[in-house]
Amino acid sequence: MTAHKPIISTLTILTLSLSSFAQSHFKIQAGAAVPLAKFAKFDNGAEGNGAAVTGFSLGLQYNYDIPQSRLGTFIGADIHYNGLQDEYKKNFEQFKPFYPDTYYAQFSKYINIPLSAGLIYTKGFGHSWGVTSEAGLVYNIFKITDTKFKYDTHAFYRETDLATNLGFRLGLGLTWHQRYYVSLNYFGLGQHEISGHFTADGEAGEFEAKQTVDLLAISLGFRI
Repeated sequence: MTAHKPIISTLTILTLSLSSFAQSHFKIQAGAAVPLAKFAKFDNGAEGNGAAVTGFSLGLQYNYDIPQSRLGTFIGADIHYNGLQDEYKKNFEQFKPFYPDTYYAQFSKYINIPLSAGLIYTKGFGHSWGVTSEAGLVYNIFKITDTKFKYDTHAFYRETDLATNLGFRLGLGLTWHQRYYVSLNYFGLGQHEISGHFTADGEAGEFEAKQTVDLLAISLGFRI
């Protein structure tokens, strides 16, 4: 994490310095977080497949519009929340009919918090419509929530530590009256080194894994 600090500091200083010559505003957006590539793929026994389903996305963005220019800068913070596919859950739910009184399952969820900074380009059409394109670097905070599973006399528990990674963000948007937005944002959040610990039938241990995260956020938003 320490190696990433100089990059984040440089991005922040660049954005704040440009803001002194700019008009600024906040944008709030919400919508769907669609997993892509290996993050969405399910395959028993294959490392790195996330088996994630479409979840929700919520974001806050601070834009700086440079006067007499179509360029600006932005700083953004988003949260993407995804569950697991039913096909994955069936591996555990097969025990439920045989042990209805003791069966319990709490499945993991994926939480990504990408912190981004970069450039934005805006072009208007008449007085009502406009298009935007964005590109920036991302510092992602990745969390897999706890897994709990038990049936009969068997029990399994897994806790995963926070992971971080650098990635990138590319976006396209449509604006109306410079206030309302429809946007598509691709988050290439890269490969995360995951670690944690588990308990299986009373035996404790530690684990390490890798998870690549790619997401498409489809959002509606408005300027405040």
